[in-house]
Amino acid sequence: WDARVCELVGDVVFGRDTQTMESVVLDLLRERGWSLGLAESVTGGLVSGRLTSIPGSSEVLRGCVVSYASDVKFDVLDVPRGPVVSEAAAIAMAEGARRVLGASVGLSLTGVAGPSEQDGQPVGTLWVGVAMPDRPSTATLLRMPGQRDQILIRSAHVRIVPRAPNSVKFASEWSSLVCPFFAFGSYNLGLPEYRGFGRRR
Repeated sequence: WDARVCELVGDVVFGRDTQTMESVVLDLLRERGWSLGLAESVTGGLVSGRLTSIPGSSEVLRGCVVSYASDVKFDVLDVPRGPVVSEAAAIAMAEGARRVLGASVGLSLTGVAGPSEQDGQPVGTLWVGVAMPDRPSTATLLRMPGQRDQILIRSAHVRIVPRAPNSVKFASEWSSLVCPFFAFGSYNLGLPEYRGFGRRR
């Protein structure tokens, strides 16, 4: 059945048996000798909570800066003063997490869960920033549907999957419970592409 399922679903498969998205990415980071540092704003630590639920995650995860307040972003992560829900802020947060936590890879999430907009950005806005050791830092904008609690859960369960140099799609929790650190997972660590659905920008 294993071979048959893999034949039918193809690149949807990322692991087997007790493997989870979190454990697979942690293993891939471990294989490369890379560590991970997080900077979470809108998700308030939800992503780091998912990672720390995996035994042995301390071998890879350096820590998490929950920069919920703007001043923490400015003073701890060196985010430039100004809008904190933006591409520039997400990149600065990821780079700050990497620097402050002494990690190989920095991952950040900043956005608007509601009930009101922030920095002129509508509810459901999510920026995911990634700072890698061997390439320029990047950030990707997503629009998450739902009410506040749904947006928070979906923000902690979303990944970005490059299909082509200028094409990105993402899968939400409707398809699979996965995490935003797969923003770099699939492309940079060799995870298979996941066929999901959602809305970018």
